[in-house]
Amino acid sequence: MRERMTRLMTLPALALAMAIAAPAGVEAQMADTPDQEELVQFTEAFLEVTDIRQDMEAQVAQVQSPEEANALQQQANDQMVAVLDEHGLTTERYSEIVNLINQDEEVRNEFEELLVELTGDGLGGTLF
Repeated sequence: MRERMTRLMTLPALALAMAIAAPAGVEAQMADTPDQEELVQFTEAFLEVTDIRQDMEAQVAQVQSPEEANALQQQANDQMVAVLDEHGLTTERYSEIVNLINQDEEVRNEFEELLVELTGDGLGGTLF
């Protein structure tokens, strides 16, 4: 279960990180724990980001040129950033919460509960 969560959390975070490079020298540190409202916003954004990433991966698998693949990836990255903005999150805060979920069992449990509540199946089903 923990391995699935790590994979699940890492992929969208990596997609965003590649799209929006963090300033050089930014050190990883423990961020403020999100309150319930922010965690709901994060979870909703996470589900949308995951859908965008999966759609992009399916489209990239069907293109013939690296240029087409890059264009699709950039379009998906732009969509992911827009989703975060719609949910009141920056890419930096989204990444901080991803890290917290991976490091803090209490935050991870709250996130998993929200996933179940919002999707009906939590980590299973269509998230992979």
